[in-house]
Amino acid sequence: MGYTKEDVMGQASTNEGLHIWNDESDRTKLLEGLKANEKVQGLEAKFRKKQDENGKSEVILGLMDATLTKMNGEDVIISITQDITKIKETENKLREQEAVYKGLYENSVIGIYRCDKNGKPLLANSALLNMLGFESMEKSNVINIFELWTDIRDVAYFMSQITKKGLVKNVETKFNRREKDGSLSELYVSLDAQVINDDSGNILYYEGTVKDITSKIVYKQKLEKLVKELEDVSKMKFDFMTLISHEYRTPISAIMGSADVLKYEIEDELGNIPESINDLLENITNGANRILRTFDLAARYEEARSGNYKIQFKEIDLESDVVLPLSNKYNSIAEKNSVNLSIDTSLYNKTLIEADQTAVKRILDEVVANAIIFTGKTDGTR
Repeated sequence: MGYTKEDVMGQASTNEGLHIWNDESDRTKLLEGLKANEKVQGLEAKFRKKQDENGKSEVILGLMDATLTKMNGEDVIISITQDITKIKETENKLREQEAVYKGLYENSVIGIYRCDKNGKPLLANSALLNMLGFESMEKSNVINIFELWTDIRDVAYFMSQITKKGLVKNVETKFNRREKDGSLSELYVSLDAQVINDDSGNILYYEGTVKDITSKIVYKQKLEKLVKELEDVSKMKFDFMTLISHEYRTPISAIMGSADVLKYEIEDELGNIPESINDLLENITNGANRILRTFDLAARYEEARSGNYKIQFKEIDLESDVVLPLSNKYNSIAEKNSVNLSIDTSLYNKTLIEADQTAVKRILDEVVANAIIFTGKTDGTR
């Protein structure tokens, strides 16, 4: 309180210079208690400490025990008072923190639980109970939380991980949820858990959280199913284009062959083919080639889009494996279009490359074919 022995000896606690009671009602409680029982225990009261040099007095909280007795025929109060100001401040802070944690525990949308080392439930918040379809833990009839798992193998995995690491995160599994009609439904959950040990390292309990991820898993399953269906459709399209390309190639090749035979027969018969007939036969051949090329392009596109085309890298000779075969293929076509198709090997030094031969041939095939088609008769193509 800050007083000396001389300050208080012979003074009443209500004297002006020694007025230690901050609230007169506390003094009244003390006197009424002593009058009724001659004893007061655990009275919390506010007291004023001795004023400082600025005339200010600090208020503290005291815990008082007092007894009314007689000495030399006079009533005397004997009391013991403990300063509990800091203890009370600590209690209030703890109470505030407890209220905060209780609010988080009760109002959390994530399930929170605690169980002993044998799986007996100790705590479960309302979010977890609602998730599992229980009104309360007492009414759930759950003796062991491991009963909630739908697959005992998941329980074994969970226990092996938490025993080994002391902590597990994002373990996905399935629980049984109890519906209102008493039936059970599957609930996909994600678990976090940790082991709480005593000072000797013995397990006190497990605690953790449970998140309902059913909608996420169901969406993922639907997405996987949709992807599978799209892959099946894509494969059907690829197979259809391959079939159509093959079916069209046979009759068109027959048409082209017939046009060539007709051309040779006319040449044998007449010596020279009339220009109008030659143009007609050329149109038939060019048109047939264009149709074949279109179907081939469509089949290649579908093959690449569907992922059915597998790239295979290997060492190839660009000149002998790609360029020369294309030159042989298009020389006669270029000649018919009055286009000069030539190969200049001085433009490149290295002809060995690492590439997919089929892809490279297809690319250069398109380049050469388009060059021949769109190059004028007075131009040249190299």
